[in-house]
Amino acid sequence: MKFDWKFWAEFLKSMAWPGLAALVLLMFRKQIAELLTQAARALRGQPVQEASVQLDTLPELSSSWSVGSMDVRLLTPPQVFNDNSRPFFQDLLNTGPGDYVVMDLGKGQEWLTSRLFLFSLILGMVRNLRTLVFVESSSGVRRRFLATAPPEDVRRCLALRYPWLEEAWLRASAAQYAREVPGAGGSAEAGNRHPLFAGAEVEMVRSFAQDFIESIQRSGAPPEGEEELYFESPTSPHVWEKTHWMDGERLERDLAGCLRYDWCENSPDRPVKAVVASVTRRKAPFVALVDSDRRFVGLVDRYALLDATKRLMPGS
Repeated sequence: MKFDWKFWAEFLKSMAWPGLAALVLLMFRKQIAELLTQAARALRGQPVQEASVQLDTLPELSSSWSVGSMDVRLLTPPQVFNDNSRPFFQDLLNTGPGDYVVMDLGKGQEWLTSRLFLFSLILGMVRNLRTLVFVESSSGVRRRFLATAPPEDVRRCLALRYPWLEEAWLRASAAQYAREVPGAGGSAEAGNRHPLFAGAEVEMVRSFAQDFIESIQRSGAPPEGEEELYFESPTSPHVWEKTHWMDGERLERDLAGCLRYDWCENSPDRPVKAVVASVTRRKAPFVALVDSDRRFVGLVDRYALLDATKRLMPGS
């Protein structure tokens, strides 16, 4: 019997694609079964199991903003930043993780512009804080979200609005370098001191804060015509500080151009998937999570959330 090579060649050729399909089905049988199960659930109206992104919030840096009984956000004499303030600065600069701090303006008499400048400078340059979150008390709602802004932008905008704050910063910085180096046995020489704000050196930061406040205060009445630029301390010894109260209206005026207003409502009744989608549609690097009264409840790194979402996409 003559073997028909042509017949068997055509037969094997015709079986190639079915064989390949069978091999694929065998190799990916588990994945295909799961896909068919999900499709069946969808047709029956049952929830489909999906990969989800966890909505993680950033850690907050909290502070009492007080040295003993003195609130450092308010009008205080420079002596409040004496040696007794070391524990305050130690906690502010060296405690735990923290990517942002809440600046609660309350009803407009919780933060002086001078103190906001000072701590924006310290937290930005020493602590490398990523952003500030501004809230207020308004319409019966405490911690109502206003905006976010990087510490360096807050300092820059306030310096443009109030040049004497920038001058006080320069004077206080110069005073640090002019002091005698401990243990050096003489006057400070170039290169003997650590760079200002190069690290969380509590004594240097404390001393800088004291010099800064001294530079914007005076023990006598303000010059004629400048009375409205100064606040007088209510207690003895009487000092006058060149500053203003910071409220929501002044915040928007003084920090125009550097504030970001991106927020998203989050609640137990709203699906996480919807909140994630809403956050990723915003434009700012950081998005505030608020409740139905726009009360601040947390902060999300939008870029990190976008990266996590992309990793779950097919083919990533």
